[in-house]
Amino acid sequence: MKKINLEAILREACVEGREWADGKTALEIWDQCNRGDWFLWFAHRIGVNRKDMILSACACAERALKYVPKGEDRPRLAIEAARKAAINNTKSNRAASAAASAAAWAAAWAASAAASAAASAAASAAAWAAAWAASAAEQKTQADMIRVMLKKYRPSQPSPKEKP
Repeated sequence: MKKINLEAILREACVEGREWADGKTALEIWDQCNRGDWFLWFAHRIGVNRKDMILSACACAERALKYVPKGEDRPRLAIEAARKAAINNTKSNRAASAAASAAAWAAAWAASAAASAAASAAASAAAWAAAWAASAAEQKTQADMIRVMLKKYRPSQPSPKEKP
């Protein structure tokens, strides 16, 4: 894996992420990150290969399939197509993955619009609060899952001069 320039990586992070990572080494970020989205962002920046990134993202996305209405197969098909393209990176698999992804996004936007139209403001606020609480727990679960899947990329213990 490439040498980690943590200062340069963190310049690209969102403000909240930079504040959280302030004073941490790459190893500490790896071991302590409890957000799946941040973890994947960081893993990509430190040089985790594309195939492993995609397979990790697919594993995280599969966890959300339990919320997809019965009979709606587009999200599952998009995950399967992305996994297939990661494992066997052919032009036809990449095209199938892109098409399935577009269909899954269309389904997600349609479901979101329908839910928003049907919800009252109070019900919507309560639903968002519950979703936010569940999201924090899910983010930690996903970060832990990614940490295990990508363990071969875990940064080594830095020397004191590598601390940001």
